[in-house]
This record gives sequence, C-alpha cells and structure tokens, in this order.
Amino acid sequence: MAGVFFDPSAGLALVMDDQSIYQGLLRSFIDHNQDLAQRIDRLVERHDRPELVRFCHTTKSTSGYVGSSLVQQQARSVELQLKSSTRSITAAEKEALANLVQDLLRLVEAAENYLAAHGSDLSSRVASNPQTGPASSDNSSHPDLEQDTIVWQQLRHSLDAHDPKISRRLLSQLLAQTGQETDRAILLQIQSHLGQYQYAKACQLIDPILAQRKHTP
Repeated sequence: MAGVFFDPSAGLALVMDDQSIYQGLLRSFIDHNQDLAQRIDRLVERHDRPELVRFCHTTKSTSGYVGSSLVQQQARSVELQLKSSTRSITAAEKEALANLVQDLLRLVEAAENYLAAHGSDLSSRVASNPQTGPASSDNSSHPDLEQDTIVWQQLRHSLDAHDPKISRRLLSQLLAQTGQETDRAILLQIQSHLGQYQYAKACQLIDPILAQRKHTP
C-alpha cells in the first residue's frame, strides 16, 4: 500500500506549522490509543461490527492529523471491509484489524519518539493537562467536561454542515470557557480555518479531541 508511515511535516502543515498544537494533538493520539489491543480484542470477541467500524473511521481521521497517510489508507480499507457485511467478524477481518492495530501501535511509538526528541515531557502530561489522563475518559464523572464535550460535538456538526453562524457562536463559547492552553490554541486555529471557509481542515482538528474524550468500554 502506497503512503508514508510517519511524516510530522504533513501533520504540522494541517496546523500551519504550529508545534504546540501539533504536539498537543500527538499527546491526544497517544492517550487515546492506550490499551488499544485489549479494547479491539474485546470488540472482536463480541462481534461488535458497528463499534469496530467507528474505530476505523476515527483512526482514518486521527492518523491523518498525526501525519501517517499509510495508516490512514489502511484504516479506510478496513472500514470499507467491515461495512460490506453484517455477519460475525470473519478471520480475514480479524487479520486486517490486527494489522491495523499493530501499525497504530508503531505510530504511537513514533509519536512518542517525536515528542521526546522535541523536548516534551510525556510523564508530566497528565499533571499539566488533567483532561488527557485516563481517568477523564469517563465523562459522566466530570459534569463540566461532559458539557464541554457536547459543545465540541456541536461545533463539529455545525462545521460539517457548513454553518458559519452557529460555528462562530460555539467557537466563542468554547474560547470563553476553556482553561487549557492547547485547546485554546486549537480553537484559534479552527477559527482561522473557518474564516477561510476551510471546513474540512477545521473538522480534522476537532476529531482527535472528540476521539480522546470518547469513553470506550
């Protein structure tokens, strides 16, 4: 399969070469893929095809913003494969999912190496940004975070619907209430894309945030 496995310059290009935003997205990507193999194994055991399709769809987006066109294409291919049937997960589909998980874990390692090389302290990310820690994955125990996530989702939907009026209102709301420096930087980047009517690029910045906050059983 043609494609680049890890190209930080491609990810940086999506955020106009802003290192702080890109590194924040890498941290979200790393946190979201913790215990990945175990989670996918449980979904396969339950033959939960809809959730596996959702996983591939999310991976298609998140691997793109990290800078891996190869994993993005791979996730798209597996997603289409899973959508082609409603029966139990087949041996071929299990193999395709296992290969995708393996490459995602390699991509996580590449992201960690990139952060380490650029002076980011991975061990302190939970202390400096509590929302990225594992405990925050269950939004039901954090009402403020749950409400915040709903607004992010509404913003994503308004951008997808190409509704600039509602998008600007939601952006203003999030900018006024966010206390996270990385989130604020991402919101300002979304605002810039919206000003140029680049809805797809704005959505690409929101997808990893929603993926990281989503609770996966």
